[in-house]
Amino acid sequence: MNIFIDLEFSELTDNAEAISFGAVAEDGAEFYVEFDPPPAVCSDFVARHVLPLLQGGGFLCPRDEFASRLEAWLRQFEAPIQLVADSSWDWFVLRLALGGAGERMPGVLPIGRTGVTLVSVTPPVGALGDTYETARLQCFLRDPRQHHALVDARALRTAELSVADTEASRLVGNAVDRLQTAPRFIDQPVWDDLAAYDGPVISGDPNDPTPKG
Repeated sequence: MNIFIDLEFSELTDNAEAISFGAVAEDGAEFYVEFDPPPAVCSDFVARHVLPLLQGGGFLCPRDEFASRLEAWLRQFEAPIQLVADSSWDWFVLRLALGGAGERMPGVLPIGRTGVTLVSVTPPVGALGDTYETARLQCFLRDPRQHHALVDARALRTAELSVADTEASRLVGNAVDRLQTAPRFIDQPVWDDLAAYDGPVISGDPNDPTPKG
């Protein structure tokens, strides 16, 4: 199961602290928390664009409960589980929020019995890139709260799945085109006769020509 995630955090430095975490699975299941207490220091950008979007209330999560809440939510999915993000900073801050050492490389988080794999993605280029960006922007047209962790995770999921659907359609289309343009070695009437044949089947082995019907 691929689960698309996003984190909002205090600043782009090694002192970054998590502010909020959003996750959306391929099947649409969602998880969202806001860390309590919030960071004492935030960058000006975060103060302007992230903090005003926080919702509080039932979304507040004590920092020391985050790992257990996330693990409990992940139990509904069958392994293997992949957490998908589009920034190495997400891995850095997520590892810190889970009580580990900050690290920006993908890898495996020791959550649950088998762990979960961290996967980084980058937007594609060319025509697929246009499809990706259009799908992402349509999400923000429906919900303009960009820099809200759950909204950003939804946008990432939509963009990634749009590209996957487009690529799958392209592969199927190419296969159909190849079949349609492949040379016919047997004429259609012969195909029709073979399809209508209801007699015994003769072995293809020249040493065993006995009917098998």
